[in-house]
Amino acid sequence: YQWRERFLVSGIAGLAEHSRASLSSAGETSAATVALILAEHARYGWGARKILKRRQTKDPTAEWPARRAIVDILTRNGCVRRRRSRTQSANPAAANANLQQRNATRQQRPHHHRRAITQE
Repeated sequence: YQWRERFLVSGIAGLAEHSRASLSSAGETSAATVALILAEHARYGWGARKILKRRQTKDPTAEWPARRAIVDILTRNGCVRRRRSRTQSANPAAANANLQQRNATRQQRPHHHRRAITQE
């Protein structure tokens, strides 16, 4: 009956494939809350944890999104910089062997930079 209803409402164009995604998200954070979070971040530069704590303290009766949701809001709006990840060695065992070799070489070098302490 769904196809019949579509045909009666929209004609042949109504029989085209439709998206099955919902038109709205039930758990979506309201625009007013998002604006408050972004304003707090813009004013103080705080992260999600501190923003959430401050908002809960100011208005304990309101329902605030989870910390992770606030992180997502800040990320979507370009307020969070990605941290650089450490470069990983292609072969960690080879890197460790190289480090051990450098340490052994370092121990064999004379310590000319140490000054002898003389007593007067």
